[in-house]
Amino acid sequence: MDPNPSQDGTGAEFSSDRPQNFVLRVYYSNQTEKLLEALIERMREHRESFYERVRIVVPNQNMETYLKLALARETGICANVAFRYPRDLVESLRDGRARQLELEDRILTALFDDERLRKAELEPIQSYLAAGDKSRKGVDIRRVQLGKELSRLYTHYRDARPELLECWRAGLFMGGEEERELESWQRSLWLEVVEPSTAAIGDEAVAPPVLHVFGLSYLSRAERDALLRLSKSSTIYVYTLNPCQEIWEVNASPAPDETLPRRYERRGRDLGPGEMFSVHDPFRLSNQGEMLPLRLWSRPGRENLRLLNALTGCELVSRIHEPESKSLLHELQRDIALRKPERTSIPEGLDFDGDESIVFFECGNVRRELEAIASEIWRLTEASPTLRFNEVAVILVPSRAEHYQALIGSVFSEMHRLPHNVVDLPVRSESRLVEACELLLDIPNGRFTRHELLRFITHPTVLGSLPDASSDEWATWCDALGIVHGADRHDHEGTYIRKDVFNWDQGLKRLALGAFMSGERSGDDRLFEQKGDTYLPEEVSSDRMASAGRFGLLVRSLLADAREAGRIQMTVAAWMDFMSGFISSYVEPRTPEDERVLRKCLREVAALSSMRLGGKKVGYSVARELVRSALSGLSGSRGQYLLDGVVVSSFLPMRAIPFKVIFIAGMGENHFPATERKNPLDLVEAQERAGNVSARERDKYLFLETLLSAREKLYLTHVGRDELTGERLSPSSVLLELRETLRRGYVREPLNRQYPLRRYNDKRTGRASPAATREANARALGASLRAHLGRSHLPPLRKLDLPDGVRDALGLLALPAASGGALERGTVSLSALRQFLECPLQGSARFLLRLRDDHSDVDLLVREDEVFRSSALDRAHLLRAAFRNGSDRAAYDEVAHRFELKGSRPTGAFGDAERQLHLEILESWRTALSEVIGDMEELDLSACAPQVLTLGDKRIELYESPLFLIERAGLSVHLCSKKRPYFHARKESLKGFLDHVFRCAAADEPSGAPYRFVVINAPPKGKPSSELFTFAPIARDEARRYLEVLAKDLTRVVHDYFLPCEVVFAGLAKLSLSHTSSQFGPVAHPEDYDALDENVARPIVERRFGLYYKSLGAEP
Repeated sequence: MDPNPSQDGTGAEFSSDRPQNFVLRVYYSNQTEKLLEALIERMREHRESFYERVRIVVPNQNMETYLKLALARETGICANVAFRYPRDLVESLRDGRARQLELEDRILTALFDDERLRKAELEPIQSYLAAGDKSRKGVDIRRVQLGKELSRLYTHYRDARPELLECWRAGLFMGGEEERELESWQRSLWLEVVEPSTAAIGDEAVAPPVLHVFGLSYLSRAERDALLRLSKSSTIYVYTLNPCQEIWEVNASPAPDETLPRRYERRGRDLGPGEMFSVHDPFRLSNQGEMLPLRLWSRPGRENLRLLNALTGCELVSRIHEPESKSLLHELQRDIALRKPERTSIPEGLDFDGDESIVFFECGNVRRELEAIASEIWRLTEASPTLRFNEVAVILVPSRAEHYQALIGSVFSEMHRLPHNVVDLPVRSESRLVEACELLLDIPNGRFTRHELLRFITHPTVLGSLPDASSDEWATWCDALGIVHGADRHDHEGTYIRKDVFNWDQGLKRLALGAFMSGERSGDDRLFEQKGDTYLPEEVSSDRMASAGRFGLLVRSLLADAREAGRIQMTVAAWMDFMSGFISSYVEPRTPEDERVLRKCLREVAALSSMRLGGKKVGYSVARELVRSALSGLSGSRGQYLLDGVVVSSFLPMRAIPFKVIFIAGMGENHFPATERKNPLDLVEAQERAGNVSARERDKYLFLETLLSAREKLYLTHVGRDELTGERLSPSSVLLELRETLRRGYVREPLNRQYPLRRYNDKRTGRASPAATREANARALGASLRAHLGRSHLPPLRKLDLPDGVRDALGLLALPAASGGALERGTVSLSALRQFLECPLQGSARFLLRLRDDHSDVDLLVREDEVFRSSALDRAHLLRAAFRNGSDRAAYDEVAHRFELKGSRPTGAFGDAERQLHLEILESWRTALSEVIGDMEELDLSACAPQVLTLGDKRIELYESPLFLIERAGLSVHLCSKKRPYFHARKESLKGFLDHVFRCAAADEPSGAPYRFVVINAPPKGKPSSELFTFAPIARDEARRYLEVLAKDLTRVVHDYFLPCEVVFAGLAKLSLSHTSSQFGPVAHPEDYDALDENVARPIVERRFGLYYKSLGAEP
């Protein structure tokens, strides 16, 4: 039985001294269903037919949906009901969004008025705008950002601290000396710009005969004032959640101890309405006599009720519900509702050990947390046929919501496609179209870099509408065309870049030329000349012509529009028209979700057209900042709320929608409740007052509301281990407080489930997850096979010769044919074998990780700067090509020019400096080579063509050889330019040795002549050196056998030991890491790996280097 006073409020002792003809009535309860009953009663009382409109103010769209469904369910139909939101209430039921835009417009108009900002009291604003980027674009962006923040702050002051604005009107300051400068310029701007516009607010109140305010847990000062103002001409009903019965209820019935209630009553009556807001807790709600959940979590809602009564003289009607004590959850809810004293021990006869109405989950990571939740939902629905999916809610803590939302769809789909709907999504999670809009709007403000444009034009919403277009192909073209930044050469004016390189225009010209001219791919090295500039055609195959055309057309159109946007000045309204057309032209929705999101975006853009800025014309950056701010506030959803299955939502302020089962996920330390962050511009945060609710208090009260909204079960989950370090993580302080409350007076130990890190080890998850079941079965089968065969390791299934029936039963698919050159299984390049000889640790890791020598794994989208120094690979190609063409200045300039046109060599001053260095290297090579072969006239240098050698199940590939062959001298030459610490002639000789072995293995008939190999090194700014190696002829079979053994060694396993070639050449002596090849490669900290024992190392050295020493006629 509810211990409530009469429903007409006559039993409310707290307000018994107030007039009885109330026009403002407040219903409060600890259950939303009771408030719904009161709402339906009042609707039936005041509504004679469905043709009469009912107006209800709700906190958010979720509560609106809940009420629509509940009213339809309870009354048969929900018709002619108009819902509004709190900001409309403050604006006297007018469009709050329009009012906010009007305020922003006034503030921005002032901030764009340089004459007005020259006033002495506004000097801090001038200082802020002048800081940082002093360009017009940078200053204007700061104007908009400051204006948006001031608009929010002034609205906040109006709602939470109206006495601050009253002081400003009276010419006074409210803060202390430490805030005087901050308050001074804010006051001056407000009095001049905002105050003249506030006088009319509320004067034109559109007051309906009856207004219902439902589900607002606590009200701001402005909302309370609005209710009082509207109640002068309307009947107002407020339905608010309150966790417990209050003092007037306790005093209305016999109570053994009235000390605590009287303290509340006396304190509240001692203060007048104005004095209520001079202290933080005027009603002493943080009293130590209360039970912990009320003492620590309940202040916002309970204080709201008292403030409403004290300031408006409203009628208070209690609908507090006393739950039956059927479970631990109900017992706790009952004690909270009745404001029972804090327990210090478990009462006799109370036994909730093993009760599953409040359960704590501890999981290894976010994915496991969601899997645990999904498996528990399936278990509950199987155990209770009456439980429907839409009666289950998963609540995500705000700070981690996006992380969980990114995973929840895939996890729930894996769990037998658990039906669910997600609300409160960032709109970009609903559709990637908003991301595309933001990327597009960033382009005119940028430098037209490869990264900026490619991210947009390869976005799925753009690329998906272009048939045959490929993002990888477009990125590859940009890299081959040397496109880095700038729309055309004019963007490089005033810089060191004087040639037509690195920009989009030259790249697109080269691509267009390649459509009808042959290029380097066909062996045609001719250049195209136009108005004194030369271009290197980028040959395009006939089947890619259409893609290249779409690429060029899209980029040129986009650049033209972006350049025009960055050049002109327009009013905000004109800019919004431009923005709508800009977005509609380039962003094409592909799905119904995309179309819905595009409409949202365009509506936000259209709403900004009302901003005038005093008719001032502004640049694109201002319009972009306004639109960016508007789009960032959009939210989305997936599925139909309360209809399509399990409800997934983040915590929302002022929401207490009931569910039978509630999961709260992400309750980790530092994630919930929110930490207190002070805004340096916010004057309200300087001193706490009654009615102000901090982010931390908001989260705690949301948790209490959620606890009261669970009808049968409450699950509290958190990640208990750091995903990187494995360290144990503590749960939220709120969870620790709840556990302490339960231990003190309800249960010896609350139910806490610890879930294993791997889902295949979790029997609970396995029942609901087919993937977990398959993994567990596979592990059990593997253990059984190992036990049966008596082996600790099993060979890979791909190596087993299994019948087709067995393969089908195991679900094994035939492996597709390998492709990709060096990535083919069983294919090894000669350079990979060389790297393996140089360092088995780094070489085998590089090969097994499939790291390519041509740097093809580099992200081509991220490059934003031109080349300042040629890469090692480009430098080697450039120098070798120049040396082969004659090694003089003319030969070098011809080759270097081509590299410059391709964008792989620096230009301007950087190119000149590199040219001088390269010419010195070429001259050093020429001098050193002349000392070896003598006459350098008519020197014919040739390179080996790519070849493939098949040896058993291995394919050995020789790509373009880095060596030159001088036929008349019978000499192979390796030219390098390495600094002394990194040059080791014996190591470099491995290139010649493997080249020699490969030639012998591939030859039909042995030549019988020795192989002469010279290494020439010309270090930058150093003296050149050379060393000649002569390798004896090797029999064809011996060469083939050696390569096959070496390839099998490489491909077998990672060789996790320290044995670089420098150690081998030093007779297995210990060497510092800095003097070996092991310091370069994918394996970090190679010094942590042990060197092999000499008895183990000797056979390995003999197998891998024996032929090397034998052919040299030397001993290892």
